[in-house]
Amino acid sequence: AEGTSVVFGIEYSATDLTTAATTITASEKEAENKYFCQASGLSSNTLYYYRAFTLFNGVRSYGEVKTFTTLDFTATVTTLAATEITEFKATLNGSLQVESHDNLSRSVRFLYSDTAMTLEDLKTTGRVAYGTLAEDGAFKCVIPQQTSYYDPARLNYNTTYYYVACSNVYGKEVYGEVKTFKTSDFSATVTCYSENVDKTTATISGALIV
Repeated sequence: AEGTSVVFGIEYSATDLTTAATTITASEKEAENKYFCQASGLSSNTLYYYRAFTLFNGVRSYGEVKTFTTLDFTATVTTLAATEITEFKATLNGSLQVESHDNLSRSVRFLYSDTAMTLEDLKTTGRVAYGTLAEDGAFKCVIPQQTSYYDPARLNYNTTYYYVACSNVYGKEVYGEVKTFKTSDFSATVTCYSENVDKTTATISGALIV
């Protein structure tokens, strides 16, 4: 009728519907007054309560409360062997595999340290190096990005490092196995010799070999 106002939609909540709930308003109805609402941003493996409602001239009416449980997804991170190891640099490698019906947000990184040897210690005191994720799930990072003696992230020569590949997939933290690599050692020798020696003068020369 003229002047009639009708709004229809869905309310849902992960706790119950007696407290605050999220409301989705349907844009249109199909045949037999059926309508559909799509909820996004839900948590995985979670029980939700929902019910249909109509708002007719300011009066709200509810349908029966029902439930659904979202599916869980799996995410596996594998810490791969470090490569291109020199005295002061190394390339850390990892792999991320996600099984999900949705395209979930994801980021990848490495934790590394020459003192923290366990996953919990790496989480607390390890340095963070962010990786670049490829379409096949492989990711890597060169540490440090620049080799400088004054760079606090630089590696030390002839040193064992502990590292782990990790990822954040839709808010879920996933870790691989802690592995190690050892930076190379180098040698430096200085040779000193003299020439053109006479009673009062001499030429002193030296050579540095690294």
